[in-house]
Amino acid sequence: MNPPLYRQAVTERPCYKTDSHAGLWWDKFFNGWADTFSEIEKPPKSSSGNKGKSKGGKRDFINILAGKTVGHKPAIEAFNKRQEKLLSALGCEPLSFVLQSPFVTGLGYDHPVENGFAWHPVLGTPFMPGSSVKGLLRAWASWYAQTKNEAALQARVDRLFGEDHAGELIVFDAIPEGPVKLMCEIITPHDGGWRIKDDLEVKVTPADWVDPVPIPFLAVASGATFRFGLASRRRAANLTEVKSWLTEALDWLGAGAKTNVGFGRFLDEETHERRKEEKRRKDEARKEAERKCPWHPQVDEEVLSIGDEVATVIELQDEEAKVRFLDGTTYMVKIEDLKPHNRTRG
Repeated sequence: MNPPLYRQAVTERPCYKTDSHAGLWWDKFFNGWADTFSEIEKPPKSSSGNKGKSKGGKRDFINILAGKTVGHKPAIEAFNKRQEKLLSALGCEPLSFVLQSPFVTGLGYDHPVENGFAWHPVLGTPFMPGSSVKGLLRAWASWYAQTKNEAALQARVDRLFGEDHAGELIVFDAIPEGPVKLMCEIITPHDGGWRIKDDLEVKVTPADWVDPVPIPFLAVASGATFRFGLASRRRAANLTEVKSWLTEALDWLGAGAKTNVGFGRFLDEETHERRKEEKRRKDEARKEAERKCPWHPQVDEEVLSIGDEVATVIELQDEEAKVRFLDGTTYMVKIEDLKPHNRTRG
């Protein structure tokens, strides 16, 4: 491979600056090449005594952005205001969804770290193209129409998304409401040798003792809020049902890549706040129970209850536990009245 155009790249590798365009830096200034520029720096063979040192060119490059917040806040806010005015002119309004799990899109883009990333070309922030949102929405709507088995509903889906012509539905890019935090995720394939064949003979059979090769990639950390936009080419169209499809698709299917392992799940702001409040109440109840009883029983654990009788916990509530005694009877007792049974199991 020929050396890069810039001579100083050999001795002065480009460094990312927090106020710069993260997408431009990611695409143009990979700095993980070996000194000869013939290959990417490899991670050390042993991790012992390597704390704080290089983890290899790919991981080191990703870690420069991992944990950082990217995106120019004034530019993102100005963009969202313009999009909001456009939606308002079309008789619609933006829809906000909160990310519940890591989100990644653009893994198929070419990049030295093997897994690419989709950046907005102007805002320098992760985003989801409108075409991808529309594909997700159509997949959910088509499935929904098939389960209902209604010809009228299927005809509406075809009219909205188009069959042999442009559909009525307009889907905008999904843009975060502000700067977002990035993180490093890992893919760990265990069957790499299985996929490599020589003269139609498998070289390596997948097994537990085969060393996997971790592959790092960049992702958006959960907690970010993204804005989605839906509109219709018919001004009087009612998109209430389409909005519910989008809400369900983002929750059940997920957006972006690696959705099969839970990536890209979004909730609307109302549901997000409700679940957040439910979690807060459960956490408070758990802490209160631990305060009253430092030892907290677990389901299927044997405990001493009502004197010295041994019972098994079968259900836990906020302050009470449902226990089953040796004779099969069940009772609700206060958790603070329970004591651990220390019998040695044989």
